[in-house]
Amino acid sequence: MKKLRFLFIVMVIMLAVTSLTACTKKEVVDAWKWTPGKDAVTYKSSAADDWSPTYTVNVKIVGGEEKVLFDGLVTLTSPQMMASEFLAAAINDKGIAQEGLDIGFITKVGDYENDSTNGVYWMFYVNGELPSWASNDFRMRNGDYLMLVYEAYEY
Repeated sequence: MKKLRFLFIVMVIMLAVTSLTACTKKEVVDAWKWTPGKDAVTYKSSAADDWSPTYTVNVKIVGGEEKVLFDGLVTLTSPQMMASEFLAAAINDKGIAQEGLDIGFITKVGDYENDSTNGVYWMFYVNGELPSWASNDFRMRNGDYLMLVYEAYEY
């Protein structure tokens, strides 16, 4: 009887620890998510046709001093769904000048320009991770989180 009671207590403790670990892991995994702001733009690519999909992506663009330039949803119809297309729609909607988006290496957005002397660059993240591809080579999925941030980065 003591062995049975002991096994039951061990199983309850293991279940409790597993449940708590799963909750903690989920919170860490989802730490990159944010609640989209009120900005919203709908854009159709010039390459879009009747069979092109339409995706909605959460987009946030943050300049120097953590100034938010765009925070909301971008709905795009395109055969390609590249990150640069979503960023271009958001940037153009705000009437902000940019450089480098067409080649996938963003060097300037608004008043914020890459500064190699101080190691401050425009970096983009998808679902909390820094992609290994340029923004014009990285395909987005419906519901992704895309963040463009002007930040210190060491190569």
